[in-house]
Amino acid sequence: MRLMGLMPIYQMPNTSKAEKSHKAYPYWLRGQRVGRPDQAWAAAITYLPK
Repeated sequence: MRLMGLMPIYQMPNTSKAEKSHKAYPYWLRGQRVGRPDQAWAAAITYLPK
């Protein structure tokens, strides 16, 4: 299909656009220099039980 220049007719998912109702959180470490251990922490919470 690529050699012939053909494209599929179904719509591809658009994963790059943010939903307007989703809140954008600031990045607090922008412009900060982390120069020693234990100065900045990170966490990823993927599941919160009810």
